[in-house]
Amino acid sequence: VHYTDNGQTLAFEKILTNHGLNAARVRVWTSGQYDLSYALQMAKRIKAAGITLIVDLHFSDTCTGHLSPC
Repeated sequence: VHYTDNGQTLAFEKILTNHGLNAARVRVWTSGQYDLSYALQMAKRIKAAGITLIVDLHFSDTCTGHLSPC
């Protein structure tokens, strides 16, 4: 996947910071696509871009709404 801003291909997080983003929330699930490995990769990209990282831990493999809405 390639993202562009004004015709220039940039990393997604760079486009967001260019437009004022300063914090990002990463949800860590116990299984599935958004597991710990994925969250660590995202966290590294977020911190490298100078963005404040917010981590939400979800202790279920489904969205039940008990900890927070999905």
